[in-house]
Amino acid sequence: MRAALMRLCGACATSRSFVICIDDAHWLDEASAVALFAMAEAAPQHAYSIWATVRRDEIARNPKAEQLVHELQQLPHVSSLELQRLQAAQVEEI
Repeated sequence: MRAALMRLCGACATSRSFVICIDDAHWLDEASAVALFAMAEAAPQHAYSIWATVRRDEIARNPKAEQLVHELQQLPHVSSLELQRLQAAQVEEI
């Protein structure tokens, strides 16, 4: 799976840039975490970006995802932005 994803990302990136969005990355299984890390490592050589969301209060339940987030943050081209959870009134307003 990992090799196929890398070929797909490389092929897509030759024709245009794109963004891979992963919501709730704290629920990733081990194979998905390995694939995501490989894609993140290769991103600087290709025209794509990866955006992933993680809930800090839930990631401790998934050690593989927690390890992935730690490893991703060690890559020089990775940035993180921590947002606070919206309150009920804020959600209603939206």
